[in-house]
This record gives sequence, structure tokens and C-alpha cells, in this order.
Amino acid sequence: MLLKFRPPLAVCGLLLLAGCGGGGDSSSDSSTSTDPYDGTCGVGTAVYALASGSTTVTSPIFTITSEADRTAFCAMNSGTSITLVSPTITSSATSSSATNSNLYGMSAAVLAYGSSSTSTSGGAVTVSGGTVITTSDYANGIFASGKGSSVTASSTDITTSGSYAHAVEAAHSGSATVTSATLTSTAAEVAVLEGASTMTIVGSDLTSTNTTDNRGIHIYANPVSSGASTLTMTNGSYLWSSSSTTASAFYVYGQTTTINLTNVTLTNTTALLLTAATYSVGSNVTLNASNQDLAGGIVADSSSTIALSLTSASSLSGALNTANSGATIDLALDSTSSLTLTANSYINELDVADCSKVIYAGHTLFYKSFAIGSAICSSSNLQPY
Repeated sequence: MLLKFRPPLAVCGLLLLAGCGGGGDSSSDSSTSTDPYDGTCGVGTAVYALASGSTTVTSPIFTITSEADRTAFCAMNSGTSITLVSPTITSSATSSSATNSNLYGMSAAVLAYGSSSTSTSGGAVTVSGGTVITTSDYANGIFASGKGSSVTASSTDITTSGSYAHAVEAAHSGSATVTSATLTSTAAEVAVLEGASTMTIVGSDLTSTNTTDNRGIHIYANPVSSGASTLTMTNGSYLWSSSSTTASAFYVYGQTTTINLTNVTLTNTTALLLTAATYSVGSNVTLNASNQDLAGGIVADSSSTIALSLTSASSLSGALNTANSGATIDLALDSTSSLTLTANSYINELDVADCSKVIYAGHTLFYKSFAIGSAICSSSNLQPY
């Protein structure tokens, strides 16, 4: 059944559609069950909320201006789904709570929401094409919060310019998938994972140009939603730029996570590639790079671990644990991959197939042991400690 979506008059200042105040319709809404409504969704409110069933909306034009805790599209509860085709969403919604925005997606332009991080409770939103723009602090672009929640964007341009406003975020065991999209955040991390969430980014271009922040992509833990997370990036590009001296392209804070990078054009203008830091507990990071060029330092504190694996002609130009912090950092290179040191480095375990692939460039690599099956390398620049 095909229905025309006509918002109530109270919403016409926020939702700009032909047919809002007269004229013909420029969008269509097909629904298989409960009608969408303007009201509570998650911990905030949404102009277009759905609590059950599924709906598809084509070519909507939504503008939200300076309203607190307001979302454009929100799907909540398991089995609920919204599909947006070629939307134009512009939001300057404000937030009354940093916590609610960071964990539950309040004030995000597009939100898939579930009430629990441990039981399946989340809705789903799919965005195909179109643009999403937010300009306020804490106003995220697309957001999945709660177990079972999922937000998917393909061929969509997403831009955020407010502080703590991320182009894409998954929290409380939510899931985000981005394909062939353009993601830009100019005053915050471009992508964020909290708790046991997953994020997959394929063939997309990410830009984070926050001049003062120290994180381009942030992965962190929260006691409320414990569990390991996974970030997978394949093809596409990632540009990270900051003037902070402690800035890191990937920043992991008290979380156990796996980062998979394959053939991503990574431009890192800062000194650090990866930081693993403690929040209540140390971070445990597995970084798998395949056909991947990496540049920048890798640092961790004494409570954190990093397992770095380079395969399929990957390379790393950088330094590892230069401060000898007591962190456990393991490095594995297959026969096609290489490490070029930019400073003296300290690691725990070294696993190499070809000793010539470790290029010291006048620096020393200190190690504690070779992995079982590793080639046993010998060099004045390779020293046990």
C-alpha cells in the first residue's frame, strides 16, 4: 500500500516537503504497519519516528533548526526499519546531555535505537544516496545504539561541523555499515565505536580535520556496555589532520578491539598512527593490515597490549613504544611486508618471515623474544632487552 506522508502543521517549520503547507508531494512513504509519528524515540524526540513495522521514504527534505534533543529519522525496537532514498537532511539540533548524545544518539540526524546493549532491541535505518549535514555540537550524522540496532549508508555524503559531532557512530552493541560514502567531520572524530559495537566501512572517503582534538577515529569502552568491538575498513581513503602533539589517527581507550585495514589510502599528518590507553582497564588492540601502507608511531601504556600483523605487501613506517612504557606490543610481518623504523622502538614479541624486511634506518629495535616459527634475525640494530 502506498501512502503519502503529510506531516502535522506543527512540524512544517522543521520538515520541508512540497505538500507541507500546500502544493504537490515531493516524497513518498510506503508503510507495512504502524504509521510514523512525531514524538519520543530513544531518549529524545524525532520528527519522523517509527516504533514497529517498516517504511520507505523517497526524496525527503528535512531541516531541523536549533531544537533541543531532536532527530530527523528514528527507528526503534527490534524488527522496525526505515529506508531512506535520496534524503536531504540538514540539522542544527542542540543537545541537553552530552552522555545521551554520545551513547544513545540523541540529536543525531539519523538514529537506529535499541534500549539494551545485551538483549536484541534495536531498530534499523538504511540510507541510500542523499546528504546528511549537521552543524551543532553533539549532533552526530548517523548513529546506531543498542544491541540489534543497525544503520547503513551507501553513496551518501555525511558532514558534521560541531564539536563531539561524528559522521558515524555505533554504541551499546550497535552496528554501522558505510559503503561508497563520503564522511567528513571538521571538529570531532569522524567515526566512533563504543562498547561491543561493530563498524564496517567499504570504499568510502573519510576526513577528520579537527585541529585541536587528539583522535581521528575513537574506539572506547563503557562499563554499561562491555564487550569487544570490531572496525573493518576496506578500500577508500582516510585523511586525518590535527595540530595536537598527541594526536593519533586511531585512539583506543580502555577497550578490547580488532581493527582490520585493507587497501585504505591513509593520509596521517600527525606523529601517531595508533594509541592504546587505559580507562579503568587497559586497552587490548589487534591491528590487522593487508595490502596496507601505514605511517606514524604506535604507543601504549603499561596496562595495554597491541598485536600488529602486516600481510600481503603491507608496510609500516614509524616507531613502536619509543618510551619503553612497559606495554606489550607484538609485531608480525609476513614475507611480503615490511617495517621501517623512524626511532628506537621497544616490542615484546617479533615474528618475521624475512629478516631483510625490517629496515632499521639507523635506529634500534629492542625485543624480548622471537615468536615460535619466526626467522631468527641478527643485526647490531636488533637487540634483546
